[in-house]
Amino acid sequence: MKKMILAVAMLFICAATFAQEPAVAPANDYESEATFGSDWFIGVQGGMNNYWNEYFEEGGFFKKHTGFAADIYVGHWFTPAVGARIGYTYAKAKGYTPNAFGIGTDGVGYYTKDGQPIYNMKFNLNYIHADLLWNLTKTISHGEYRRVDFIPYATIGAVIAGGNDKTNKSLGGGVGLLTAFKVSKRVALTLDLRNVFCSEKLDDHHGKRDAEFFSTAMVGLQFNIGRQTYRTLGRPVEPTYQYIYRDTDTTGYLNRIKDLEDALAAEKANIKTKTEYVNNGKLGQAVLFFHINKAKLTDRALVNLDDYVKNALENDPNKVFTIVGSADKQTGNAKSNMKLAQKRCDAVAKVLMEKYNVKEENINKVAEGDTNNVYPVIFLNRCAVVK
Repeated sequence: MKKMILAVAMLFICAATFAQEPAVAPANDYESEATFGSDWFIGVQGGMNNYWNEYFEEGGFFKKHTGFAADIYVGHWFTPAVGARIGYTYAKAKGYTPNAFGIGTDGVGYYTKDGQPIYNMKFNLNYIHADLLWNLTKTISHGEYRRVDFIPYATIGAVIAGGNDKTNKSLGGGVGLLTAFKVSKRVALTLDLRNVFCSEKLDDHHGKRDAEFFSTAMVGLQFNIGRQTYRTLGRPVEPTYQYIYRDTDTTGYLNRIKDLEDALAAEKANIKTKTEYVNNGKLGQAVLFFHINKAKLTDRALVNLDDYVKNALENDPNKVFTIVGSADKQTGNAKSNMKLAQKRCDAVAKVLMEKYNVKEENINKVAEGDTNNVYPVIFLNRCAVVK
């Protein structure tokens, strides 16, 4: 029955985890997509260790075979369900061995019921491990927030035993179960149950088994560090809606509507500049619109200018162009708007010279700043008119 203690404990934790009800996640827990710098955690834990060799039934299970164990680790979640950690475990291994000169023996022995002499054994156990974690709770719940996470894992590492000035080494590997009880967004209580198989020769006794193992049961604290993200896995999350109860809540929506209306008006103005100034087959002028506080010609403005310049040069290769730069008076001040209007004139003149080979002496630049706002819609005055 004693052999089943750890297995029963593992099944108990598993059943408790499956039975838990979904909890409401804190609103600020949901953040942007995870990166390598997010979703890190560290932990420290302590408890008991049992070393299982051929003589684990001798002398009483807990009295003679249970020693102290402690573990520290750092880990990272690559997805909500898959992560990894590296850690170091220090433990005391206790028990019996028939080798009077084995690691950790004290020379004190007695005879078993079969008449075989065995000796007390106690040595230090060091386990440097890497674990692959699988958050089963998040997988089953499709990423829904739960108060308790059930995390089975596979472990592998180096086992180093030391005692009586001897050191034995072995490759170790096994499985475990980490259960995390969330106290807050940053802190969780942990229960870690683990079995690690190692070489049968680790305790200096070459018996009938091919391998022996040690079991640890530890409790501790786990701390989430850095930015933490929560993402769903298999099914979409139901959308959340923000209901508007106060007039002040509509400000953002009204501003958005106003922006769309302004954009529609600008589009109509661009169409107008291509059609209404045609007189007897000759284009009268081109109006080029700019973004606020910008002097860079947009793609739409360049298309508008191209239509006008090609028609103008076709009718008069030596045409003298006049560029009138403007800025809206509701942005900036008179001095800054005059500078901005000049920059807009310069930008248009540069295109005329470099793309259409218009000579500099055939270009007149007139910067009028915010003194010539002739359009009723404010942002339409952020323009340069080419005549």
